[in-house]
Amino acid sequence: MWSVNTTDFGWRLHGRTTTLLRDRSFDLTPPPVIGETPFVRHHRREVRGLESCLQCGACTATCDLAGDAGLFPRPQVTFVRLGLTERAAAGPEVWQCYGCTDCTARCPSGAKPAEIMAALRQLATERNAYPRRLARVSNDPRFFWVTYVFTAAFLAGLVAVSGHFRPGAGPIDYAGMLPNDVLIPVFCGLAALVLGAAGAGVARAWSNWRGLGPAPAPAPVRLRWLWHDVRAAVPEIVAQRKLSQCEEGRLRPWAHRAVVLAFVGLAALSGVISLSLLAGGSYPLPMANPGKVLGNVFAVLLIAG
Repeated sequence: MWSVNTTDFGWRLHGRTTTLLRDRSFDLTPPPVIGETPFVRHHRREVRGLESCLQCGACTATCDLAGDAGLFPRPQVTFVRLGLTERAAAGPEVWQCYGCTDCTARCPSGAKPAEIMAALRQLATERNAYPRRLARVSNDPRFFWVTYVFTAAFLAGLVAVSGHFRPGAGPIDYAGMLPNDVLIPVFCGLAALVLGAAGAGVARAWSNWRGLGPAPAPAPVRLRWLWHDVRAAVPEIVAQRKLSQCEEGRLRPWAHRAVVLAFVGLAALSGVISLSLLAGGSYPLPMANPGKVLGNVFAVLLIAG
């Protein structure tokens, strides 16, 4: 902590020199070196405009998605300025922001609130994910090569243990490199682990959201209400009509729709093919098979999205 020597002529000190702590009451953002929070240090690129924020509220006032309550992004930017990043990332508001960057385009001081909200979403993902250390590694671009090398080594190990790297002469039999008897159970097991980790992450996020406010009174569960909410939410999740209202990034709604359609289509197609295999169907499928063609179309949509 910085300190200064000063002379106080008050009636108690009678002109003696005393040491006072530096007044930091107006330093809303940490200095570059002393007192810098880990969030600001890790997301320096996203929060580089934080000090220029005027707290004018233009970002919230011009956001078509924030609603009349003004849930974001000004409150979250204020929390970050005060060093309360955990509180900002714990609320559900960071997930109600669509990241369309309209607020950044309309910010008069160049504070880039959309980038700050994106950094808070990444922090919330790391805090709620299970296991957290794996989320930190996979979300950090600096460690992309670690994830890539580990995945490549894992696949090479499966081929070395269960198959072979030399398909042989004649038509290439890819199933000989990685037999389906090994491929299917291993990746089904990995999918089960992913679903379990996702469930644990959702439970953590839900617990954090409930802990931000007073405990709600027990309410009866009405299937009719649940069905009404699901019927209203699913079309919005699929079509992202609110995202189409944003002026920046006009292609983002189409990218989202392509990714959602690809995931849903691949999941449904995998289920159909699995049922056909259980019924005695042949595998692998020829390239001209309609299921194969449709799967490739969904794959192109996924990559393009």
